[in-house]
Amino acid sequence: MSRTLIALFATLWVSSACSGPLYQLPEPLAESEARDISMDRSAERERDAARFVEARRAMLSLYEALGASDWDAAAALLSQETRVLLSGGGAGDVATALATGQLVLNNTRYSFDPVDLLLMDAPQEMLDNLPGEEDVETDRRKVIHLMNRDGDTRAVVLIFEGSAWRVHVPAMPRERVTSSRL
Repeated sequence: MSRTLIALFATLWVSSACSGPLYQLPEPLAESEARDISMDRSAERERDAARFVEARRAMLSLYEALGASDWDAAAALLSQETRVLLSGGGAGDVATALATGQLVLNNTRYSFDPVDLLLMDAPQEMLDNLPGEEDVETDRRKVIHLMNRDGDTRAVVLIFEGSAWRVHVPAMPRERVTSSRL
């Protein structure tokens, strides 16, 4: 009986050795597609923390510019798409829209408070994450949550454009503006 088992194993070994490998390794990535990865999550957490600090600094600069009525500086802290929106589709001046709190778009006048439109009035905290919320973030997109003393929150999106973080509001949030037809 043991000779039969040995013969069976020998037959299986010889047949598998002659048939080639059972598994083919995939082709390696092209050098242009390869990227470095790290199994150490602490480096990724440090990059995320640095991105939060940089984006938060841009938001604080926008609060400062709006509070000082420095409309040109405030406009420079907005994404290109947000500046196009506030210029009425390119027909007006962003600094004027921020100064007057009004813009005209498609024969409709929109009135707004620049701080309320772009950020949040009197936040008490700036949070990187909210419990139970999953933010869609990339290396060039960051979400910061503002919270006021009543516990109300607002997510502010910042994008990395050019060489700086900029507040990104690509569409007019209807709940933050009043409108009237011209």
